[in-house]
Amino acid sequence: MKTCYRYENGTFVDAQSPFDATIGSWNTAIADAGYRPQLQVPTVNDHDYPVATIYRHIDGNDVPEYLVAIWGEDSEIALLVVDDFIHLMPTLTAIEPLTRYSTNLSE
Repeated sequence: MKTCYRYENGTFVDAQSPFDATIGSWNTAIADAGYRPQLQVPTVNDHDYPVATIYRHIDGNDVPEYLVAIWGEDSEIALLVVDDFIHLMPTLTAIEPLTRYSTNLSE
């Protein structure tokens, strides 16, 4: 994982990935680290499979509770590290232009 970020104070900053993506496949590494997919959201371009996937850690102890993987047409674009639900909503709002997901509950 080369592009790992955290959304802080209105901007994305570099972050440390909570798992080692060099061991096996990316899906295996994220599952072995205790993260499970919770929601997939199509990206705006909506080709065959580009999505943003929200993962949640099975217990959330001493690791970020959520990860948001943003996938492009051929591969992953970025991994966003999110400490807890309070930080998840602003992160999702920040990536809204990339996805068909909306955090506006009135829609």
